[in-house]
Amino acid sequence: MSNVLKHAQASRVVVELAEHLSLYQLTVSDDGRGFAQDVGANGDTYGLKAMRERAAYLGGRLEILHRDKGMTVQVIIPKTSAPVGEE
Repeated sequence: MSNVLKHAQASRVVVELAEHLSLYQLTVSDDGRGFAQDVGANGDTYGLKAMRERAAYLGGRLEILHRDKGMTVQVIIPKTSAPVGEE
């Protein structure tokens, strides 16, 4: 949310948290200006890198989805995950 407020110039943000049978899914979508396609793939910013590391620590993953207008950031965490090193 901090990145959306600081950088996206969005007029609308949707935050959804879903619980599925085997995982949790957090989705943040906005209608802002987005950012370059290579950011989020191999050119993570400091903030995206930190979010990706936090998701990985819990056994999950972070996905960046570019849209025509705005973007979606999705974090998927398995329910059975234990933090790395604490199994």
